[in-house]
Amino acid sequence: MIPEEIRNKRILLASLNWGYGHLSRCISIVSILLQNKNVVFFAGREADFIILRQYFSEEITYIKNEPYPFIFRGNRFRTRDLLNAAIPLLKCYKRELKSVPLLVEEFNINLVLSDHRYGFRSDKCPSIFITHQCTLPLKKIAWPIQKLHQSFIQKFSEVWIIDDQEKRFAGKLSESLGVKSTYIGIQSRFYDAINTPKEINKEIECILLISGPIEFSLALITHFEKEFNEMKGPKYIIGSKDIIPILPKHLSDYFKPNNNWKETDKLLLETKLVLSYSGYSTIMDIEFLCCEAKLIPTKGQLEQIYLAEKLTANKKALINDQGFSI
Repeated sequence: MIPEEIRNKRILLASLNWGYGHLSRCISIVSILLQNKNVVFFAGREADFIILRQYFSEEITYIKNEPYPFIFRGNRFRTRDLLNAAIPLLKCYKRELKSVPLLVEEFNINLVLSDHRYGFRSDKCPSIFITHQCTLPLKKIAWPIQKLHQSFIQKFSEVWIIDDQEKRFAGKLSESLGVKSTYIGIQSRFYDAINTPKEINKEIECILLISGPIEFSLALITHFEKEFNEMKGPKYIIGSKDIIPILPKHLSDYFKPNNNWKETDKLLLETKLVLSYSGYSTIMDIEFLCCEAKLIPTKGQLEQIYLAEKLTANKKALINDQGFSI
């Protein structure tokens, strides 16, 4: 079963609150589900609702749902920060196991979709886990964590792998877990935009896209600041308004807050170059934006480091002091 095959169902969906990449890639999935006359219920934060309403207005029913209690510090990802949050994360996982069946019963749900939320499932109806990471980019010594991760996934009825089965953008991360796994292709909110007859003019020289957890933003800005300053022609910095206090004063005139994603989407469609972190959702977006990109991995984040190495090995990217270029 793939999104295009689902029709006339009542669907409950939630996405992981690790930055906004998981929410972003769900937009194309929701669009397909709505086109096929499904009724969609989205469980998340008020901030998620504000974004989704820009694309779907009130076509979705919004249900408040507790975010996972991630804690980020400094300018890099630290495993110990995740380990320190282990107990709160476990409590949230257990609460979801109890709350989701209640939501299924209350809203007469036929299908549950979970974008990488381990506890967002129910035994009362089929539950599908959405991910590009069937395998975590961990060293062999961390095999217990790998086994735990995959055991959580196997508790779902099916797995939707967000990747192209042939091109494998996520490489070994998206290796199928077996008969319950189905590749559904790469997903981006820009899919509809680039498949319209209207030609898009690339009139913007560069966009510095501040993605991922806000705590890592300063490192990204610092890395690309010199290159951004040297860019001629129209250029923008797009990110949450929360980065304004850390944004160097001489860059503030170029800043466009992404409180309205639909508006900043137009800018991204018109840019020739994106500077950003190498998150998987960003890489998928760039495929649809048909632009060049210079991306750096978040320090300490093994997934992004792996993706950088994979792109380099495939000669789709070049590692240098500016990160890697697609």
